[in-house]
Amino acid sequence: MSDIKKIIAIGKELEELDVQHTELTWVLYTTGFDFGVDAINKKITQVYENKKYYDAILNCQKKKLDLLDKRRVDIIARAFKPYHLSKELAQLDLKIKKKENQLMKILNQYRYNIEGREVRSTDIYQILKTAPDRKLRKKVYLARAQINQLMIKTGFLDLIKMRCDYAQGYGVNNFIEYRLEQEELTSAIFDEWVNEVRKVIPKIREMQAIYGEKYIGDPVTKPWDHQYIGAQIASQLNSTVDMSNFYNILKTTFLAFGFDLSKYNITFDIFPRRNKSEWCYIFPVQKGRDVRVLANVGNRYHEYFALLHETGHGLHFLLLDPKDILLNMGISGIIMEGFAMLWNDLLYEKIFYKQFVEDDLSTIDNDFTKLKTRQRIHRITLIFTILFEFDFYRNKLNSLTDINNLYWKRYEELFNREPYTDNPPWAYIPHYTMAPIHIHQGSMGDITNDMLRHCFEKVSGVTSYLEKPREFGRFVFEKVIKPSGAYPYLELFKRISGEPFSLKYFTED
Repeated sequence: MSDIKKIIAIGKELEELDVQHTELTWVLYTTGFDFGVDAINKKITQVYENKKYYDAILNCQKKKLDLLDKRRVDIIARAFKPYHLSKELAQLDLKIKKKENQLMKILNQYRYNIEGREVRSTDIYQILKTAPDRKLRKKVYLARAQINQLMIKTGFLDLIKMRCDYAQGYGVNNFIEYRLEQEELTSAIFDEWVNEVRKVIPKIREMQAIYGEKYIGDPVTKPWDHQYIGAQIASQLNSTVDMSNFYNILKTTFLAFGFDLSKYNITFDIFPRRNKSEWCYIFPVQKGRDVRVLANVGNRYHEYFALLHETGHGLHFLLLDPKDILLNMGISGIIMEGFAMLWNDLLYEKIFYKQFVEDDLSTIDNDFTKLKTRQRIHRITLIFTILFEFDFYRNKLNSLTDINNLYWKRYEELFNREPYTDNPPWAYIPHYTMAPIHIHQGSMGDITNDMLRHCFEKVSGVTSYLEKPREFGRFVFEKVIKPSGAYPYLELFKRISGEPFSLKYFTED
């Protein structure tokens, strides 16, 4: 067996365990039953700890390889490296995974209490979009903070400390640098983000004042107003739809771009129930062969946003070559997010909403155009969520008060606004627990999404990529799907766009 085939065999062994892990996680998130997630994590760790495997990988790295094989070996070498710095570090990794699993069980099964009534996250989202009573929206928005203290009590701060200790043992300054290194990024990318946000804040303030005055009678909007105002701009978002027909709607939409979902093994679990996670996830059980979508929908049009996004993720995974296990391990999460966002944006486009409307489409088109303009400017505020999480790993934290103080310090720095409560909602966001230093992938994916459409329109000579949906489908398959594991994110971005990554798609009209 050649050197590279030995390394591929190691990758295959890891993939088989990862399939088991993903299936068990799927069961945990859809039913609340844990049939051994921690145990399979231990088995995966044992493979990564195998010194013979790591030696073989390092030896193969020294060999003369073609560019793609070098990329394959570098990907798996980076994955193995943390497990061979010390036994203590490998054991700490297991403890981190165990604590993550414990905390995610709480997040998945927690239900909020509002005026003595049990309320799901999906209910909160619906009230924030539809309730004209501003005091009720505030109460509901702040109810999300109910889980903060429970997460602290159950060990969230211990999790942060363990991650910091892990980064120190790994040999980097902090956990942020460790995570970014795994993504082939550096923290320097974010150095100017605060200044970039500040440049746009006046425009955001102006827009908020206009819409705030129009829809809530107050030019000073609060976080519990944003979703409601958006829904008022385009009330069609809250229109009732028949979700029992969701698969045919999705199939028709993706088929317009040349992708037939019926040809792929994709499973959907989209209706809420007790003990099921209330968030949306994609489970790539086996890339190229089996993916599963978890969502929680009622019967509102806006809920197709999540279904389109997660199905986009699923399509990406299913279009990969299942035999190229090592390159598939190296796909940037940012590229994954950028591709998925191409699809959720269709919620506001005629190519999608015409499936629900028989009357004149001009009113809907006008309302969604206004909404897209508002969202384009407003989306930069997500950068607060990213930088706030970074603060977890740059400061010593001993209590919930410490985290809340960090929240307001960052909030004032970016937005120049005063605190609106002593206990702001933050712990309900699952990324902080299960997918640390991950949220930036959403913002950078959003920029990638804009870049892809812009590049296609430029080379195709069209005003909108939707003028040629099938051609756009081929474009993203060739430019994104096929090479997505072959290059680090920043290099792939530049190969497609012809320029380095920047926030310009967020900060320029």
